[in-house]
Amino acid sequence: MQQKIKYTSLCAAIVSIGVLWLFTSLSCAVFSKTLESDAVTPLRDTLLTYPENSKPVFIGFSPRLQEREGERTVAVKNAAVQAARYLTLTGGFSAETVTRGGFSVLNTEVTIDDDINLAERIADELVVTDTAVTAEGTLVRCIYPDAGIIELKGYHPRVPPGTPNWLEKAPSIDNHLVGVGTAGRKRLLSDSFAHADKAALADILSQVSVTVHTESDQARFSGYGTMILDRGRITAAGELTGFYVLDRWVSEDGKWYYSLAICPKIPLWRDNGHE
Repeated sequence: MQQKIKYTSLCAAIVSIGVLWLFTSLSCAVFSKTLESDAVTPLRDTLLTYPENSKPVFIGFSPRLQEREGERTVAVKNAAVQAARYLTLTGGFSAETVTRGGFSVLNTEVTIDDDINLAERIADELVVTDTAVTAEGTLVRCIYPDAGIIELKGYHPRVPPGTPNWLEKAPSIDNHLVGVGTAGRKRLLSDSFAHADKAALADILSQVSVTVHTESDQARFSGYGTMILDRGRITAAGELTGFYVLDRWVSEDGKWYYSLAICPKIPLWRDNGHE
């Protein structure tokens, strides 16, 4: 009797594992269609934000929340912050190279002064055209119909699911500055793309206004001679209008995130208050 019970329990466990495997397989099959290939390259096709009817498109991200129904609201707010940056953006970029002996370290920092009040107003004006729920959170695709018209001459967007050419070389777009940003994967999907967006902004700011600072210090250590410390610092800051992320991408292994951003040239940008 005892052997029969053990055997029955074993069979039940095998059946349970089989059902779990089948459910997982079916879930992955449906999920892979949604995410194109796998969970680490989420919704590549929807990452293209080429203007629709000459109106800007923004992708908003939300991390996975315990109450998943709240993710859509968070994602729309994230898209609204990007739309506010499109209207006006004040940012700065600094890169410092510190050399000690034969070793060099590069430290970079990008700052953005977001107008949260403006973003809150814009959130009510965005039109959500698509929503996608993934294992990592929710993405929304929004159009900003009240924004100005974007004209991009000489640029042809990628055709999904093709790999973007701008990964190899930044495109040339008439009357626009172009920046490409790269960032390693962060814990949250939204943070991964946010860092890539900031890197693209730094690329654009470096084309607008750059100040170079250099300094050298010498220190003598008893018994070790003299240590020379060289510092080279580059800073850039400006107020931009029309900063826009045109496309994004994720590497095949999901470890690298990329952003392609643009900004109209003079006179639509002001550098540190100078027209």
